[in-house]
Amino acid sequence: MKITSNRNTEFKGYETTKRIMHWCEKWFVEEGSYKMDTTGSLTSSGYCLVANGLAKIGDVVLHCEGVLLETKNKYSVQVSLKTHLHPPVKATTAACQENHKWMYTNHSCFPNVCFSDMRFIAIRPIVPGDHITFDYETNEDTMSEMFVCMCETDVCRGTIAGYSLLTDAERARLKHQTAAYLLEHYALSTTESSF
Repeated sequence: MKITSNRNTEFKGYETTKRIMHWCEKWFVEEGSYKMDTTGSLTSSGYCLVANGLAKIGDVVLHCEGVLLETKNKYSVQVSLKTHLHPPVKATTAACQENHKWMYTNHSCFPNVCFSDMRFIAIRPIVPGDHITFDYETNEDTMSEMFVCMCETDVCRGTIAGYSLLTDAERARLKHQTAAYLLEHYALSTTESSF
């Protein structure tokens, strides 16, 4: 799911400078998500989805499509206990940007969208320039690759490994944005779930 600079970055027909790649109605892909460098400072790398318009709580930010498979990787999104959404294998980068913008949605421990029913839904107000982020641990039972989060929010959990490894307190805090299949699997009531 996290796109980094080691991915194919040749975008034929697209300007590949600071804000690039593909503009759409409300969202565009931007070069320059963040990662920690060796000095501990945040540096620009990779790609992210950025708001080019407003969204209020409950708005559908993005409809997601792709290939549903029982396998997972770091670019897939879990949609049920045994199924993951993947971008098409043969899609060109430009085609992925056009039809699969969801793959540029990065993780944050304090996200502005959640993933539900193949859609990203705003859980906080979104303004132009905001990076569109969701909490990977609210959909992924176990991550295909653990990573250290660098969102630097007050609620940052550090290592992101999957819902199965969250504490009961973390699960309770994330309940309103956690996928129903995880809530049901871990015997939590879905009556308070917003989506």
